[in-house]
Amino acid sequence: MADLVGTYLERTDDDLDVATATSASDALDALDDSVDCVISDYHMPRMDGLAFLDRVGEHVSEVVRILYTSDDDTDLMIAARDAGVDYVHKEVSTGQYAAMAAHIRRRATTDDR
Repeated sequence: MADLVGTYLERTDDDLDVATATSASDALDALDDSVDCVISDYHMPRMDGLAFLDRVGEHVSEVVRILYTSDDDTDLMIAARDAGVDYVHKEVSTGQYAAMAAHIRRRATTDDR
């Protein structure tokens, strides 16, 4: 799924350079200051996406963090916002990737990350 989302994002916006990881530990190992945005699903093995994105913020403070989930859970949305994480609900259309790319570009180019 990560590769599919990455492919769609790159096709939607030629300026996006997307790297994917298949585990939270691999993703954390790959983080450096060149990363502008990290997107995570909520449901992952060994660590949920919100905990992962919290760890991302500890490793790289100036990064946009997006929780991308199919969960329609108000409490999760509030927890994400309280943690400084953008909450984006997964949709069933490919149009969501254009919206996600625009969201990434807008957030990654502002100073209020």
